[in-house]
Amino acid sequence: MKFYDEFSNDGKYGWYIRKYIWDWVVKVNLTGDRPPIIEHTPLITTVSTEGREVVATITDDNPSGGNAGVQTAEVVYSVNGGAEQSVTMTKGTGDEYAATIPGQSPGSVIAYKVKATDVEGNVGETPVYEYLIFLPENSVLILNNSGYSMGWFGAYVWPGVGLPYDVWSYGEAEVDLLNSYDYIVDLGGHGTDTYDALKTWADAGNKNYLGFGDELFGYPYGWPASPMALEDGTFFKDIMGVATYIADINATDQAAPSILEPIQGDVVTGPLYDELNAETPVPVLYYWPDYITGGVNWFDGFEEVTGATVSMKGYAEDNTTAYTVGVLNETSAGTKSAFYGVDPIALDAISDSVDWWYPDYLAWAVFSNYFVQDVTVRFQVDMGVEIVKGAFVPGTDVVDVRGSFNGWAHTAEDVLAKDPSDDDLYLLDKSFTGVGTGQTEMYKFVHNGGGADNWESSPDRVLTFDGSASIELPRVFFSDVSWDDITSQDVTLIFKVDAYPLKAALNNGIPVVDVQSESDTIYSYDEVTFIGVNGFFNGWPWANVPDENKLFDDGQGEDATAGDDVFSGSVVYPAYSAKNFIYKYGANGFDNEAGFAQNHSAVVDDANTIFALDMDCFGMQNADPRLPWGQGVDSLDTYDCDWWVKVDENVAGVPEVFELRQNYPNPFNPSTTIEFTIPERADVTMTIYNVLGQAVRTFNAGSQNVGTYRIVWDGTNDFGMTVSTGVYFYTVRAGEHTATKKMVYMK
Repeated sequence: MKFYDEFSNDGKYGWYIRKYIWDWVVKVNLTGDRPPIIEHTPLITTVSTEGREVVATITDDNPSGGNAGVQTAEVVYSVNGGAEQSVTMTKGTGDEYAATIPGQSPGSVIAYKVKATDVEGNVGETPVYEYLIFLPENSVLILNNSGYSMGWFGAYVWPGVGLPYDVWSYGEAEVDLLNSYDYIVDLGGHGTDTYDALKTWADAGNKNYLGFGDELFGYPYGWPASPMALEDGTFFKDIMGVATYIADINATDQAAPSILEPIQGDVVTGPLYDELNAETPVPVLYYWPDYITGGVNWFDGFEEVTGATVSMKGYAEDNTTAYTVGVLNETSAGTKSAFYGVDPIALDAISDSVDWWYPDYLAWAVFSNYFVQDVTVRFQVDMGVEIVKGAFVPGTDVVDVRGSFNGWAHTAEDVLAKDPSDDDLYLLDKSFTGVGTGQTEMYKFVHNGGGADNWESSPDRVLTFDGSASIELPRVFFSDVSWDDITSQDVTLIFKVDAYPLKAALNNGIPVVDVQSESDTIYSYDEVTFIGVNGFFNGWPWANVPDENKLFDDGQGEDATAGDDVFSGSVVYPAYSAKNFIYKYGANGFDNEAGFAQNHSAVVDDANTIFALDMDCFGMQNADPRLPWGQGVDSLDTYDCDWWVKVDENVAGVPEVFELRQNYPNPFNPSTTIEFTIPERADVTMTIYNVLGQAVRTFNAGSQNVGTYRIVWDGTNDFGMTVSTGVYFYTVRAGEHTATKKMVYMK
């Protein structure tokens, strides 16, 4: 029990610890025989790959008066959920038994139990225990034995850094573990053994330590009632730069906030000082766990050693007495330490006009501004595909890297050189100075084949500085197009696009605009003479689409039926082009199907010389509000192509006869579903007639295989206009089969 004495008669105010032990005596009468009794302290997670000795005290008695004693004992274990194995335990001194579980590789999870059999055949066993052979995978290690929520840490404290990290929460940390990392973030909860190991780790030099927590010192030192001078040779003094530990400077009201003061010009808190002081009135920075997390404020103060840098001040509960609560220190061996005696999630700046929360500021600022270094980065790109395509000529053309670090501009020093031992590989070793750990830069490769800048079509690449002094980026193909990703021959692509959304919008008086020029507007469906298809394969020539990239609804060539609003055509896709490609349609060749970068995508099968793409719906990938269709657009339900669905044959069964079913719902508003079955492959159409026998809407489904199908009618005619209330008839024709039924549309 820990309590604070503020009324002491002898003047010794401060924290005190009292321990109490209560004993109970229970009398139990045992009868009959029972299995062996096993006492064992479970093994814990380790970094060692050596065998682990399991030791247990095993006893056996027989209150019934019969034979007693341990016959056999064993350890039963499994690795990563595999088959159980056993190791016989050897009896040692007294009732102690031992066996060794063989060593396992890092990342293995070992489950085990101790099992014993007595001379009467009774079997006793422990619960199943688990331990992990810890596998260091990342450059950052989080030490957390305090129970700090790693969910909060990942969601709120760490986003500004963003580096992947490992977590150790399995008790005291050993040097073998720590030596796998150059960056350690300490959330506390450890005893002196961990800090002795950290001292050895830090003395090796060029390490980076960040400590957080208003109780970090309390775990190894207790909570002294008076300021405690720290000893030379300890991690806290030599590495962290703390000379004196002053526990609980906010001792009376743990729900109250403590005032913090960032330091002007400090590498970590200086930017925060500038941001706050740019406001009028200047917000006060508080450490306020109760307000932010519902936690308590056990705020500690410190005095720094000579040569250490004060990075943050904090005020005692009188709001007058200031203490050091943030310390930066760098050793002669090049190890950097940053310590802040706060939970970083509980920083909040408040004034009459603002309430700013800074949960990730400290971690971000330390890694970005304090843990900085010079880094050499090797960029490498494989230009082989570009060379075989004829797009890049070695010896004549050049490839360079452009990114956020050079203003996305060409510079002579960022040109890659051909690897002397690999004709396809181009390399650049580039030096970056003073970069922060976790800092990211975006970049692309660009070549000047053909006399123009040819940027990669793939997304921006990301360079993350992970704390390493040198980084070798992976070898990548230009635009991420590898040999497996390009066509081996010319392939004729068959494009088909259902233009009903375009037709419906125009016939409802909604003009369609070119999203690039915001002109070249189309007002009538009669104006649409063709639909162009553009992509990287033809250089996106909007408003100037070549004839070979035009699709028509004229019943000629690839177009099966004239006037059915399905525009079709073929395009020769050249050899050595990317199999995975993007494209977009445009009425009369203008960019009016969808917004910028809102494209269709497909993967070319080059096994044959002809490849038919699935039919597209005009505009359904659009998210640009200037166009009246697509994702997030109110008119989506009206201007859509999703009227045709084949029912799962595993559910509906394979039909043996032609059948037209009654629509549902009926009467209906705004839409109804019509189902039918076809027993053999046939050309399918459905026509809706009014009571005068006039065709209102025609659906051309084309040639379909045997199966059950449904068509959804949304109550519009072929011009996209909503029909009037009344009785309608629907007729389905499938080859030689024809059937008609009646339905009622109501408003």
